[in-house]
Amino acid sequence: MPGIRDSLESLRSLEAAAWGPGATESTVAALESTLGCRLPDDYREFLLEFGWFESPSVTIHGIATDEHADAVLDVMKWEQNETVNPLPANLLPFSNDGAGNLSCVILSGPAAGTAVLVDHDRDDPDEVEPEASSFADWLKQRLRGGPT
Repeated sequence: MPGIRDSLESLRSLEAAAWGPGATESTVAALESTLGCRLPDDYREFLLEFGWFESPSVTIHGIATDEHADAVLDVMKWEQNETVNPLPANLLPFSNDGAGNLSCVILSGPAAGTAVLVDHDRDDPDEVEPEASSFADWLKQRLRGGPT
């Protein structure tokens, strides 16, 4: 998947960055089984390569192998069950902007794979704002210093 490879390599060069050892295929498959769908290929590749990622400029939730990172499934469950505006079930929150807004990937439907922003102050619980055509494009934007 050439679209994501360059961005994944660029993550390794960010200052003060930390990441996991990468998830195993069986761990990713277990996450997909829990979600009831296959993850978008680009996010899946990120999980297999890094597991999770944190730096001063970008945090990407994933499959936590230690206490250092937020597990994407835990974030999703909390956002669906513990907030005033529950996260729609077809969204997987892979990043938080630090102000409570979530970057998510759409898991199902005609827009599956699209990266969207969910504003924590939205009036309509289903309201999302398109951010990028995919997780890979979202990551490229962040690495270029694009929208957060």
